[in-house]
Amino acid sequence: LVGTLNGSQVELSSQDVLVDNNASALRFSLRNFQELRGSLSLPTGFTPLRITVKATPQGGGAVVERTFSWNEALS
Repeated sequence: LVGTLNGSQVELSSQDVLVDNNASALRFSLRNFQELRGSLSLPTGFTPLRITVKATPQGGGAVVERTFSWNEALS
């Protein structure tokens, strides 16, 4: 998650912002459509700009990465 905090651009990892940062909660299968849900806790004064989602295949393979604007991610 990239945004601004106190006038500087910062990047926060999922461990920094997920309320329940249990990695197994974010596991999914591409065999069927799935909606991932969770709660974020952002630092006071943080303004989110964009979010990058990265999928790493189990057992190897190409990592898939896509970046969305914050507004796009919320729609």
